Amino acid sequence: MIIGSRTRWWPRTEPNSCSSPKPAKWPFFVCNICFETSTHDPFNPKGCDHVYCTPCTAKYIDTKLSDNKNRILCPSPGCNGLLDPDHCRRILPQSLLDRWEASLAESAIDDAHKLYCPYPDCSALLINDGGGGCRPGRWLFFRRLWRKDWKANCPWCRRAFCVRCRVPWHSRMDCGKYQRSKAKREDKMVVELAKANRWKRCPGCRMYVSKQSGCSHIICRCRAEFCYICGARYSIEHRCRLQ
Repeated sequence: MIIGSRTRWWPRTEPNSCSSPKPAKWPFFVCNICFETSTHDPFNPKGCDHVYCTPCTAKYIDTKLSDNKNRILCPSPGCNGLLDPDHCRRILPQSLLDRWEASLAESAIDDAHKLYCPYPDCSALLINDGGGGCRPGRWLFFRRLWRKDWKANCPWCRRAFCVRCRVPWHSRMDCGKYQRSKAKREDKMVVELAKANRWKRCPGCRMYVSKQSGCSHIICRCRAEFCYICGARYSIEHRCRLQ
């Protein structure tokens, strides 16, 4: 995305023989993202004076969220102006606003208390509330049943799963036996498909990730960062051993 320099304003005026020119409600300005002269409602990030047209701002936020970035700064390089849901509420569609707020809420949850429903057609975010039961609200909580079998039910799809192993409920064996036989019971077809398509497993949540395009730096939905080529956790100093 190309970012320009500071905004240039050209106020639109109407001639009037009896008084000084009066500016229109919204002046002409040049958006620093698309470089088009615009009459859209100009939008300023919080804490800076850069100005952008509202369609470009919404598209910029959507792109950042697609990259798993929920702390969004002003598009101009080196600027610390901040974009947040409350400040941008009037210019964003409700669906995009909901995605942003959901991403912020999920990132605020400690990874030690967070997991996802293991059923692929559900994958709801679940949070262990320490045994206090299911609480009402926007975010999903489950009650850990302090029994030997670690069995719980997803509040969304109502299906049973194992909290300890984070898999669909294994009714014919305890967790110890399941963990020891996990490698043998893994679906061979899925493994072969992953190998054929060169999918990689996230080192954080162990889910398969498929990269369609872009660089090898992957940010999983669990917030873990890793190299798609070698599978190692990513850091600033990372040098892929397979390149």
